[in-house]
Amino acid sequence: RLTVLGRDRPFLFSNLCGVLSLYGMDIQRGCAFTKSDGLVVDSVRFADAERFLALNDEGRDVLLATLRAALSGSVDVAARLRGREQGALRPRPVGMVPVVHADNESSPRFTIVEIVTENAPGLLYRVSRAMSEAGCAVDLVLINTEGRRAVDVFHLTRDGAKLSPSQHAELTAHLHRVLEGRP
Repeated sequence: RLTVLGRDRPFLFSNLCGVLSLYGMDIQRGCAFTKSDGLVVDSVRFADAERFLALNDEGRDVLLATLRAALSGSVDVAARLRGREQGALRPRPVGMVPVVHADNESSPRFTIVEIVTENAPGLLYRVSRAMSEAGCAVDLVLINTEGRRAVDVFHLTRDGAKLSPSQHAELTAHLHRVLEGRP
């Protein structure tokens, strides 16, 4: 389990997920939220899919040092993940068809986006990065992996408000492209 406390900033959640992906960690469950004063509390439970921590006594220290550097902005997580991401984005045989459901009605403050798809390395990184690139603030995330199926729910805002219908449609289309491995 990893818990991060800090001040909110763009790409914070995606960088956290990216560092875990960089070291082969499989995020299984978690919750991330941002308090109204900008304090972020992210807690994730992950499995060491590549046994990085088990095989390397210094692995924990390396992981934490990289995580601190990424969260402070001194490491470009996207650049470090490029090779790994190219493999993850290759088209795969059709398995589970990704579902993206975005809802502006259920919450008075947030656009709620639920994603149900096949779990894959770097999934949360790619999805949360796409949201950040679209100018969205991730205010709450609920993460759940059930076998090969990932069910992730994001509460988003953009410029402090729910997404407009056009932003909502644009983000949904972008998320489908990301989930399907298209540019």
